[in-house]
Amino acid sequence: MKKIILCAFSVATFYGSATAQTQIINIPDTNFKKALLDYDVDANSDGEIQKTEAESQDFLNIEGSNISSLEGIEHFVNITTLRCNSNSITTLDVSKNLKLNQLYCYDNLITALDVSKNVALVMLDCYENSIAALDVSNNLNLIGLNCVGNKITSLDVSKNLDLRGLYCEKNLLSCIQLNESQLSNINETWSKDDEAEYSLACGTTTNLDSNDDFSGFSIYPNPFESEFFITNSVRSELDKLELFSLSGTLLKTLNSSKTVHSLDEFPSGSYILKISGDNRISNTKIVKL
Repeated sequence: MKKIILCAFSVATFYGSATAQTQIINIPDTNFKKALLDYDVDANSDGEIQKTEAESQDFLNIEGSNISSLEGIEHFVNITTLRCNSNSITTLDVSKNLKLNQLYCYDNLITALDVSKNVALVMLDCYENSIAALDVSNNLNLIGLNCVGNKITSLDVSKNLDLRGLYCEKNLLSCIQLNESQLSNINETWSKDDEAEYSLACGTTTNLDSNDDFSGFSIYPNPFESEFFITNSVRSELDKLELFSLSGTLLKTLNSSKTVHSLDEFPSGSYILKISGDNRISNTKIVKL
């Protein structure tokens, strides 16, 4: 009888240990793991983070912990606030953190941020990163957005009806799309670069007629840093070369006889280059870095 009891106990212990092992979350970044241990996420003090321990968290503050990777954050499915700012994070996947309503990931090295599944988000602080694109069209509850100091080329907040704070300077923005209510009542606390415009229809060029493409012309490099080239393989004459903002405002008439064109006097951002010649008109979007 003792042998049977001992055997049963051993089997239970083995399976219990195996189950506990399968519940351990893989956290490759040692600094991330240390930050979680310091934050007392390790409730049973075994030096590991189990899924149950991760799921018990609703607030996580790991700011300034010299973290490079947040792999493992997907198991913290119940957090509503994540503070991971002031680290060295390059990628951030919060697609599984569906309860997030506050995300503070500023002062990192993030190049891409997808918050399309975080529909509960009300506050997003992602400033001082290297984010190139930011889509907040699904974040209908968003109240505050700070994306200062990134590389964003387009921003549409027209669906964020409750937006109270918007800070988006030091990007590559020429135009910020708003809805009619926002445009007629611009919040005086909102900030943008002087050259960026608020508009109801960013990216549209309805006042820039176009009836053809100049297949014989090439514009390169695009994007460019200070100057770009126009080459002509069909030797068609250019009558006019004009630079417009994305909202259709004429900014400059360029010398159509030149091959090299400098835009040193203009800030980084997106523009429309209108080419006219031989009874043809073509509009091309160009980006200055």
